[in-house]
Amino acid sequence: MQEGATCVSPELVLVCPELRAAMLADLPDVDPDAWLDRLRNRPVTTPEFQLMAFLADAPLPDEATPLPLAILAYTAASVTRFSIEAAVFLGLVVGLLSVVTVVHS
Repeated sequence: MQEGATCVSPELVLVCPELRAAMLADLPDVDPDAWLDRLRNRPVTTPEFQLMAFLADAPLPDEATPLPLAILAYTAASVTRFSIEAAVFLGLVVGLLSVVTVVHS
């Protein structure tokens, strides 16, 4: 806040035109197109380069998970995901066949 400025309630600024004009005059001048200049001046990089740079700068973990344990965890997660998707699919098929059976009976 500027030195010598007083605290003014935002509600008061909304209802008092003179106070609103004074507060707007106190605001700093801002270029509305400044964000466009930042976009134009930004260097263009491809996603592949960003990925490679990220991988090159990434530090290796101190304690890596042993490979057999990682394979086991991945396999368990994949089997679980597949089982859930298969159960949902079979439930939908059985439900659809039940509806068709009831309609044709």
